[in-house]
Amino acid sequence: MRGAYIAAKNIAGEPVVSNGTQLANAVRVYDTNFFSAGITVAQAERYGVPCSYVDYEEWQRPEFMLENNKIKLRLVYHQDNHRIIGAQIVSKSDQSGVLHMLSLAIQKEVTIEELQVSDFFFYPYFNQPNNFVIEAVKHANLVEEEKG
Repeated sequence: MRGAYIAAKNIAGEPVVSNGTQLANAVRVYDTNFFSAGITVAQAERYGVPCSYVDYEEWQRPEFMLENNKIKLRLVYHQDNHRIIGAQIVSKSDQSGVLHMLSLAIQKEVTIEELQVSDFFFYPYFNQPNNFVIEAVKHANLVEEEKG
């Protein structure tokens, strides 16, 4: 739909520049949601993009909350400049807002170092004090520091 809009505007003489796509998508299988933006590790390897990744799993909310789900995140980043190039999320909860944010981070070429110091909203009914994306990025940064 966005592509058609951009094409129509340009055909009509109103120049519109596209930021491209981050291949953001989601699917629900039974009661589990699968979200993806950017490229996977397999795609990066296929296209010769040097990448690293971090896998992180955490509860969505503080553990004392009665309604709670696990979230699994894989964050894929460029090995040389640490720009985020992909993310995959699996959870029974709706993580579409996180997918939107990560898609924008990919588009804007945000690095794992920049994302680690980003401000994330916290309220126990919605998430943890230490956001799972930030925690995943902290793990990625530790791995990178160990590499030297």
